[in-house]
Amino acid sequence: MNKRSGLKGLSGFSDMRDVLAGRVRGMRHPPSRSTCTCTGLRTYAGAYLAQLGGADVISFTAGVGENAPEVRAGALATLGFAGVQVDAERNGERGRGIRIISTDASAVTVLVVPTNEELEIARQTLQVTGG
Repeated sequence: MNKRSGLKGLSGFSDMRDVLAGRVRGMRHPPSRSTCTCTGLRTYAGAYLAQLGGADVISFTAGVGENAPEVRAGALATLGFAGVQVDAERNGERGRGIRIISTDASAVTVLVVPTNEELEIARQTLQVTGG
């Protein structure tokens, strides 16, 4: 359960890039690429939006969040009730730095925020070691 569940159990792969490329092995009726991931993200986002009574910003980070426009679009597809509107063209663009992928009319700003885990680890290491 700890080693072959989740994405690996559903698709046979542990890397979302393989799933997004449609490489799914050992399944008679594989889920369409990132269906399960998007459903899970929508479930959590909807629950948080309900608990918070809305949001000002939704951000996507790290490997999948930065590089998979289809996952971002799928994750936000049914959140229009909360004022989330994604600009398909902006969402599909590759870029550097923080970028807005929501429409100008969206009540919620949707961002793609690049991460740099190595830099953060180095900063925290310096802080802990007093360097």
